[in-house]
Amino acid sequence: MLVAVVGGRIAVGGQRAIRVLWDTADGVMMNPLQPPKGTISVTFFVLSDCPIANGYAPEIGRIITKYHSKGVAFSVVYVDSKVTVAAAKAHGKAYGYTCPLVLDPTHSLAKQAGATISPEVVVVGGKGSIVYRGRIDDRAVEIGKLRPRPTRQDLRLTLDALLAGKPVPVAKTKAVGCVIGL
Repeated sequence: MLVAVVGGRIAVGGQRAIRVLWDTADGVMMNPLQPPKGTISVTFFVLSDCPIANGYAPEIGRIITKYHSKGVAFSVVYVDSKVTVAAAKAHGKAYGYTCPLVLDPTHSLAKQAGATISPEVVVVGGKGSIVYRGRIDDRAVEIGKLRPRPTRQDLRLTLDALLAGKPVPVAKTKAVGCVIGL
């Protein structure tokens, strides 16, 4: 839910964007795309009824567990236009999300990030710009076709590179999943 707009900008492929603060399902004000300087932020954009996004919940949980202890901030953004705070909390609990849950019913945050698919992940590097946008891994080949195991773990590779002070291996990949109705 949109609660405030304040001046500022975030680098998204060189485009200017507004700074927006969001109320999480727990009532905390934040913008996952604008973490404190020096912080790496990972934002998962999901639709609560998307089977591909829900199928990724265990991997999302494993990633959060591994990288949160290394100082990476995480959030799950619900881009459902009609999801309520109670529904987001119930879904987050059912799927084991242990990070802030953000509601984006008007898709303003998704548009700012360039997210169009559920699940899609956006990583903001320590300098405050988007350094990766795309799939979590390549397990979902296309709608209805999943590999038993991924052959490339794009998000993990991105986080490992950032934490090691190296450039990300790939800045953008194509996510496979449910279309976010922008």
